[in-house]
Amino acid sequence: MTGAKPIAATDGLNFGNPMDKEVYWQFVKCVDGIIDACNSLETPITGGNVSFYNQSGDKAVYPTPVIGMLGLIEDRENTRKMAFKKGNLIGMLGKPVENLGGSEFLKAIHNKVNGPIYDFDSESELLLNSFILQNIEHIDSLHDVADGGLVSAIYECAYHGNTGVDIDIEYPFRKDVYLFSEAFGRVIFSADKDGFEKIREKAKDSGIFFTKLGKCEGERFKINDDIDLDMKELNDIYIRSL
Repeated sequence: MTGAKPIAATDGLNFGNPMDKEVYWQFVKCVDGIIDACNSLETPITGGNVSFYNQSGDKAVYPTPVIGMLGLIEDRENTRKMAFKKGNLIGMLGKPVENLGGSEFLKAIHNKVNGPIYDFDSESELLLNSFILQNIEHIDSLHDVADGGLVSAIYECAYHGNTGVDIDIEYPFRKDVYLFSEAFGRVIFSADKDGFEKIREKAKDSGIFFTKLGKCEGERFKINDDIDLDMKELNDIYIRSL
């Protein structure tokens, strides 16, 4: 999302007691996943560390792999940040998935930490990454959909851009799942009208799912008739929260 091509990675793998079969299974599957991803990206692991026995009594930490990625930027003019710009249009690249597994929404609202987790699709991820690097000159801001889902991604971009947003979308499935799913392979972007239309056309030609979300404007955070909040109040909560 910064405009850099991934070229090498390092990792920090944090788990509980490896003598526990479930913890060791988590560790093995984590390593397998990192191998698959790095093979797809053709990025070697240049170093890292493993930390076991991270637990209190019988309660282990959540399995926590940490990835540090080194990227190459050929032209500094093609770097991007997440901040929206007033007047720009907002879109999403990548197909929404009906999945809430492992999400902050499930934990915060329903007190559940469980899955199933959406599967990683290396081919679609590579296609999306390549598309962004090839067309970044038409885009003003970029941010991945991750922790907190679509709502959190849009808000973070609005906060850093000091703007409100007016989002108008049709829900293809249950709205709470659509708004808070953390499924992989989706990117929020903003652009002026000309850049937005070019990305829409190029996404169609490349077979990448495209969604128009709305516009950067005003002082409120609006999503359909479901959310209408003052950005200053949201910013205060965001800044003061741990």
